[in-house]
Amino acid sequence: MKTLRVAIIALITAALLYLFFRGIDFSMVWRMVRRIHPGYLLLFTLGLLVQQWLRGYRWAILLRPRAADARILTLVNFTMIGFLINTLVPGRIGEPARGILVARKLGIKSAHGLASVVLERLIDALVVVCLFLISLLYLKQTSSPFITSMRQVAWVALPLFLGAFGLFYFMNRESGFAWTTRQITRLSRLAPSHRRQRLGDSLLHFITGLRLQLGVKEFMKLAVSSLAIWLCMAPVYWMMFKPMGIQATLLEALNYTCIIAAAASIPTPGMAGSLDAASRITLVSIFGAEANSAVAFTLIVHVGLILVLVATGLVALAIEGVNLKGIRRIREEA
Repeated sequence: MKTLRVAIIALITAALLYLFFRGIDFSMVWRMVRRIHPGYLLLFTLGLLVQQWLRGYRWAILLRPRAADARILTLVNFTMIGFLINTLVPGRIGEPARGILVARKLGIKSAHGLASVVLERLIDALVVVCLFLISLLYLKQTSSPFITSMRQVAWVALPLFLGAFGLFYFMNRESGFAWTTRQITRLSRLAPSHRRQRLGDSLLHFITGLRLQLGVKEFMKLAVSSLAIWLCMAPVYWMMFKPMGIQATLLEALNYTCIIAAAASIPTPGMAGSLDAASRITLVSIFGAEANSAVAFTLIVHVGLILVLVATGLVALAIEGVNLKGIRRIREEA
């Protein structure tokens, strides 16, 4: 089963990379890449670091009911470790792995650490879908088949994520939590007797971890930081478009940010192919960019992402004393 999964991921990655590089003049792409000013690369790096700090700040809000003394810097480090694992290992297991690692660090239950990561991804998905739909209102090119397909996907995804948040809100009410607890107890009885207790306890710990018990002020901070995480990179991409000859407004750059964020969630190793193909299609189909310029820009962004995520992840590993050799064990637990 594991071999089949690896083979499927490899085939998907190869197909997406073929779409990305098809019909490209590699010598022209290389010339475009070489002429990018280092200042833009520095700007890109700073944007990513700000985004990582905002992620750590938001994670601290989510974990506050379980670990009131959680330091933002510690959570930023474990966020970077999670991205490092995602970059090196296919399957995006860096998400559950960092939840388990931070739970060990803070002395809380692993289920609570995992629940906080699930909430992060749920919030991110809802914010990205909403920002994408808003950015569609300001696109110059709205008749593209690609953007039509993306719009349809977004409108289908939006009620699903809103429904998930409705369920989350229901479980955070006393009556809703009591009802959910009863249903979990009943469902656990369907499991084999030797696993029944453990399964029920694990599910209850996870559901308990989803109960934020935050006040209005904390929820406002959660909403603002979640928006800032995705808004902070749009100006960076917008400024980087100009030296590559890509014409786009700031709101169109937000549209690009949302699309590659969704593409990066596809579990290919190091976002290979998924981010690349989505970036090229977006830049060509929506912004009318020349294919070579689109590929050159994408290569700069992708290589920059990998370098920053790997470098910061390795530094975070050293700071937190996490052994890279233990990733295999973490993967099995996750």
